[in-house]
Amino acid sequence: MPPVADTRVHFKRGKRRAAAKQPSPAECLRVLSACDLHGVLHRGAVWLRCARKLAYLLERVCLGRRARGSSGRGAPCFFRNVVGDERGGDSADDDPIVRLSPEEAFYVVWCLGSLTVHAPRDAADDAADGAENQIQNPERNAPPPPSLTPLTIDELWRALLTAGMSGVNAAIAAPRFVAAAASQIHFRSAGWLPRSGLQYGADLVLYRNHPSLVHSDCCVVVKPSSAIVSRASGVFGEGGELEKDSRWIEVQAASRLCVQVNKRLVFATLDVAGGDADFLDPECLKRLSVNEMEVTRFNPDRHLTRGERPP
Repeated sequence: MPPVADTRVHFKRGKRRAAAKQPSPAECLRVLSACDLHGVLHRGAVWLRCARKLAYLLERVCLGRRARGSSGRGAPCFFRNVVGDERGGDSADDDPIVRLSPEEAFYVVWCLGSLTVHAPRDAADDAADGAENQIQNPERNAPPPPSLTPLTIDELWRALLTAGMSGVNAAIAAPRFVAAAASQIHFRSAGWLPRSGLQYGADLVLYRNHPSLVHSDCCVVVKPSSAIVSRASGVFGEGGELEKDSRWIEVQAASRLCVQVNKRLVFATLDVAGGDADFLDPECLKRLSVNEMEVTRFNPDRHLTRGERPP
């Protein structure tokens, strides 16, 4: 797939002028890379409370989703009182709560370097060190929240490997996160804005700009290679279901669905380039390669010339 910069952006009807008045995704990422965000790992995701402008920038580049209504109830949010921070009278209670998926949170930490993820400390550490960070828990009559400690990049990677996968075999959860994180970094490096493709039966859908301005171009099905699955089975135990290849009837169903919604179907297979990789170390992402394969239906009227068509 070519980078977004090498292709023409097809805006929705009447949205070209609106897009010209809004910052581009590259400008939003440039501003976000200079920020200092703090989030809390909780319930298989990273929750952060930030100013409305930062929440707007995250939404513009399809990073995270705002917690609507009671969806963020019970989720601890880290915040600090920054000296000289003027918000025009807005209090921290009015700031939106943003929920980042594990692969989105790791992308912000790994590529942008603007997010610090915290996790609750053990009770022994709390008694020894005391609470230095503040947590806001919107749920009433809840027990006092634990204090937080920042996670290093290695600790965060190990925590996200099985985040939100309670009751799932680690040999299944780990390759899924590795594939999701690698594909997230791969497509965003090419300029695409990936979002969940659950409504189209895929892992990702790719946008050239914000979904309110353009339609998605591709549906992506991410598949770890057999080498990654076997390596994960050796580290975490037998994986089982991930070793099965996609059945042809599933490929055909996904292809027909993409034709109906006017999107391209892309299979992204992750493989280890140049030897082995330690999946317990985030440096393994540098040894992974993403191989893209577009699946299209064969149309004789389009793919065969008049002389090649059967009589």
